[in-house]
Amino acid sequence: MEYDGIKTIIGRILSEVSWAGSKVKTYRKGGAGFENVLSAEVFQILDFLPRKQFLHKILENIKMISGYNFSISEDEAEEMNLDILPGNFYLKKNFKAHRDGMSVQPDGFIESNKTLIMLEAKRIKSSSFQQKQLAKEFYLLTREAKKKRPFLLLITSSDPPFLVKGIGKKSPEKDILDEMESVFLKANNHSLSLLGIKDLVMNSVGWITWFDILEICQNQLENIGTKDSSYKNSIKRMVYELQKVIERHS
Repeated sequence: MEYDGIKTIIGRILSEVSWAGSKVKTYRKGGAGFENVLSAEVFQILDFLPRKQFLHKILENIKMISGYNFSISEDEAEEMNLDILPGNFYLKKNFKAHRDGMSVQPDGFIESNKTLIMLEAKRIKSSSFQQKQLAKEFYLLTREAKKKRPFLLLITSSDPPFLVKGIGKKSPEKDILDEMESVFLKANNHSLSLLGIKDLVMNSVGWITWFDILEICQNQLENIGTKDSSYKNSIKRMVYELQKVIERHS
């Protein structure tokens, strides 16, 4: 999917719908159950909510099998840019057709001048990862991060292990490590060695559920300390909208 310079989340999701062809009728229920629609709706709300109280708290609650804690300051969270549904990226540099470029389509990036977070969102209803999907995404992330701290954030309906199509349930870290050599050899354009990429995996992959995000936002709403009723009511409306989105896609 190419978005031709479209910057807004709504514009990008409309562009995606325009490519649906005969399947466009499946969007008639507002795209309920579609992971890209869910991602667009949730992250547009998170983009508008105060970063220190909401996005920062969500990132603080990322879960990791390694036991490593993902930490980020309130100031860094405040300056982060959200780029949702950014379109196609390619692992190969020189190719003639889309099918040959080893395409990767992240659900989004959250970026500061220190950190690059790639988002991979799955729908709330049952879903699975494609074979090599996470390895390809991690390869792209670590290549594009350059000197920034890379982090792959999975947004799911439940905790791992996750279902990988045709393989079964695996932890995301093991899936990436198992598949990385194959991806590395085919793409062959990373500044890091294969071992260098693998060394990053255990401290650079985590997950959070859609329900965690909703609960965090609801709790943060209760803790908003302000006497400005208009400000608090605005926050309340956005959090309530987030609740409706999660319910509609469940």
